[in-house]
Amino acid sequence: MTVSKVKMKVLGREYVIKAGMDAKYIEKIAGYVNNETNKVADKFPGLNREQIIILAAMNIADELFQLYQMIDHDKEQRGDS
Repeated sequence: MTVSKVKMKVLGREYVIKAGMDAKYIEKIAGYVNNETNKVADKFPGLNREQIIILAAMNIADELFQLYQMIDHDKEQRGDS
C-alpha cells in the first residue's frame, strides 16, 4: 500500500496528513474540513480554536448521519434489509 503525505491547513495552522489513500482524495477531504472550520469561525468569531474545530466536527457528523438516515429510508422504501 502506498502512503500519501498531504499538507493541509485548518484555521491557518498547517498539518501533514499521512494515509494509505490517493493524495487527491486526501486533499479533497482536507479542503472540506478546512472550509467547514472556516464557516464556523466566520459565523462565531468569539470562539477559540478548539471550540471551532469541535463545532465543525459536529456539523460534519450531522451531515453524515443525515446521509445514513436517507440511505436507511431508501432501503426501507425498496424493502431492502
